[in-house]
Amino acid sequence: MTVKKSDGRKTHPPTEQQSAFAREYMTNGGKAVEAYKLTYGDKEGWSAEVMSTAAYKIKVSSGVQREIKRLRSIADQKCMVSLEQLTKELDENRELAKGLGKPEAMNAATMGKAKLHGLVTDKRETKLGLAGEFMNQMLDNLPDTTGLPNDHAVIEDDSSVH
Repeated sequence: MTVKKSDGRKTHPPTEQQSAFAREYMTNGGKAVEAYKLTYGDKEGWSAEVMSTAAYKIKVSSGVQREIKRLRSIADQKCMVSLEQLTKELDENRELAKGLGKPEAMNAATMGKAKLHGLVTDKRETKLGLAGEFMNQMLDNLPDTTGLPNDHAVIEDDSSVH
């Protein structure tokens, strides 16, 4: 089956293997080589560079790109449905809490909705611990190998040296 594009060119739907590659690629977080190995098999004797090139060629092919775009669209729609459903549930919970005279529960539902929509984030303090502090000290004490001027460099006066 071929489909005619608006500019008159014909496009072919992705093959079964291309569709499988696109699904694996989307499932594994965009790792083309892993998707290639699972779909087309791990080619013994191929170097990592050759495998990467083969995976890239499959990934950028028009059929695979169209399939990835289609799958992303489906995933986006599913995310929006669940976002809408969760928002509706939080609204219902807030109304229920309001009817029961539970301001704490109302506030919790409101904050849950704000977090869900990215309006509020949790502030977290990160502590480095001994290993992190040691690493920072080591980095601070590394010699400057750039040869560029350093604001903290000490310049010695050579005029007294004969």
